[in-house]
Amino acid sequence: MSKKSYKVDLKQLQKFRLEAVTGDHKMIIDQPAYAGGENAGPTPLEYLLTGLGACIMTMIQVGSRRKRVEIRSISMEVEGILDTDGLTGRNPDIRTGFEEIIIKVGLDADLSDEEKLELIKDAEAKCPASDNIANATPIKLKLA
Repeated sequence: MSKKSYKVDLKQLQKFRLEAVTGDHKMIIDQPAYAGGENAGPTPLEYLLTGLGACIMTMIQVGSRRKRVEIRSISMEVEGILDTDGLTGRNPDIRTGFEEIIIKVGLDADLSDEEKLELIKDAEAKCPASDNIANATPIKLKLA
C-alpha cells in the first residue's frame, strides 16, 4: 500500500481573508464584500468546486493518454447549488453543503459523444476529489 499525505497550512490575515500555503504555492481565500469580506480571493466553496473540476479534468487527460486518444481541448463549468438557509442557520433542517454539483464538460477530441461521456465518467470515478465529496471521508478535528 502506498500512502501520500497532502497538507495545506492556513492562517487568518484579516477579517475573513485567509492565506493558504501548500508546497511553494500561496492562495488567498476571502468572502465577498456583501458577506463581510473584502473579495480578495475565491471563497472556500469556490475553491472546493475548483479542486473538483481540476481533478476531473486531470483524470480526463490521464484516461485519454491511457487510451491513446488525443484531446485537443477541455473546458469545464462546475456549479454548486446551495440553499443558504442551511448555512446561515435560518432553517436547521436544510443541510449546509451543496445539494448538488453540476459539471458541464466540453471535450474536443475525435470521439463520439458516447465515447466522450464514457471517458468523462471514468475520469470522475477515478478522481480523488470526487470520491471525497461523494463518499463519507472521516474528518478529525484536533486542537493545535
